[in-house]
Amino acid sequence: MGRRGPKPKPTALKILEGNPGKRPLNDREPQPMKGRPRMPSNLPADEKRVWRQMIRHLESMKLLSTVDQNILERYCFDFVQWRKLSSFLKREGAVYEVKDRLGNVRSKLRPEFNIARNLSANLFKFETEYGMTPSSRSRLKIELVSENEVDPLKEILSRQIR
Repeated sequence: MGRRGPKPKPTALKILEGNPGKRPLNDREPQPMKGRPRMPSNLPADEKRVWRQMIRHLESMKLLSTVDQNILERYCFDFVQWRKLSSFLKREGAVYEVKDRLGNVRSKLRPEFNIARNLSANLFKFETEYGMTPSSRSRLKIELVSENEVDPLKEILSRQIR
C-alpha cells in the first residue's frame, strides 16, 4: 500500500509560497543542478518545437534543472500525440455509428477520445507540477535574484543546517 495523504511539496515551492504551513523545511532535500537539460537528438521535429517552447517557459519561471530531461521528453511526446488526436476528433467527431447484428444503428465513443483524455490528464499533471496552471501559479512567489544577491533558497537551507 502507498503512502497516505497528499504528496509533499518540494522545499523550493514551499519557500516560493512563503511556507504557509510554518512547518520546518527539509534541509536535506536533494537539490538538482540548475540548468538546461539536453534535448534528445532523436526527437521528431514537432516534438523539438514543443521542447523549445517548454524550455523557454520553464527557464523564465526559474524552474528548470538538468534532471528534467526525461519528463520533458515525455511531455513533448504526449503533447504532440494529444494535438494529433484532438485534430482527428475535431475532423471526425468523438462518436461514430455502428450497426448491430439486427441492423440497429448505435453511437459509439471513439477509442481515440479516451486516449486523448488520458494524454490530457498526463499533460495537466505535468503543468500543475511545474506551476503552469493559473491556480498552481497563483501559489508561487518568485523572487528575482541577481548575480550579486544570495539565493534565498540556499540561504534558508544553510541556516537550517547550522
